[in-house]
Amino acid sequence: MTQHAANLRVLAITRNAGSASFEQRVLAYVDRLAERGIQVRWEVMPRSWFGRGAQRRRAREFDLVWWHRYLLSPLSAWAWRRSARKIVYDFDDAIMYRSRGTGPKPDFLRNFKFTRWVGRCDAALPASEFLAKHARACCANVTTIPMGVDLPAQADRPAGPDGPVELLWLGSRANFRYLAELRPALEDLARRRGGARLRVVGSQPLEVDGLHVDYRPWSPQEQDLALGQCHIGLCPIPDTPWTQGKCPYKVLQYMAHSMAWVGSPVGENLIAAGPAGPEARGLCAAGHPQWVEAMERLIDDADLRRRMGQAGRAYVQARHSRDAIADRLAATFRQIVSG
Repeated sequence: MTQHAANLRVLAITRNAGSASFEQRVLAYVDRLAERGIQVRWEVMPRSWFGRGAQRRRAREFDLVWWHRYLLSPLSAWAWRRSARKIVYDFDDAIMYRSRGTGPKPDFLRNFKFTRWVGRCDAALPASEFLAKHARACCANVTTIPMGVDLPAQADRPAGPDGPVELLWLGSRANFRYLAELRPALEDLARRRGGARLRVVGSQPLEVDGLHVDYRPWSPQEQDLALGQCHIGLCPIPDTPWTQGKCPYKVLQYMAHSMAWVGSPVGENLIAAGPAGPEARGLCAAGHPQWVEAMERLIDDADLRRRMGQAGRAYVQARHSRDAIADRLAATFRQIVSG
């Protein structure tokens, strides 16, 4: 069956339909791709071998299989390669490493499955350049598809608040420990800059001596409220192979809301921050003194916060907006099918 270029059929497959990764990498683009002539149907991969066989037979009716993240065994990869016309592998984490206790080299078993499966795919769609380097070692067709973010209608934010400057951390239980490690720098900041505040929107509160912390349990409403009200975003992360492959979503949210931010100089944070100087979109800080200095600098300079916020918003709009990524996905899918 040959499909017209304006009417491709894509089968998206995931192991976990409830994951944030699947929502951000696939579900967010189903309707947008339909507007571009690409019909996407998504399914969860069955756990039984019988169910997987039936799914592979259904896949023959589609022009392309859009595989989300999960790594197959060599036998399953061989079976899928015989069934699907075209397969693209989409991933947003350094899954060839372990998320905790990561050493400098990939985990042998994970990396074995990664290279065998991605090597059988027609293309790979990594979310960052770090991941793209791993994909290029085993796949000839690699296109980086960065994380996308929703942009609010309001592009600008007040640069000089009437009250205290408010720092913001958004996160989950899994990465709360990164914020906790920033506690000494926040306590030092409180001693040097009285009146600063921190809002934590996540799974648990953080106690910081001398600093007022406004804890709000995470919800979409609290997240949107904080992004519209706070002034400086925080994104501390450790430097490991796992985090080097991340495309920190919270940094994109900060920039989409025209918010200045400070983050660790790791992976995509360095790219998002841009060049040092007047064109910077954020500040990267390594270690306690640099974090205190960067937070103080942004607290004291409302004009700098405004310029960074505007530059970050423009960057996200050009590279990380949903429509920009949908255009890139559509062009990539068409190239793979026609190629």
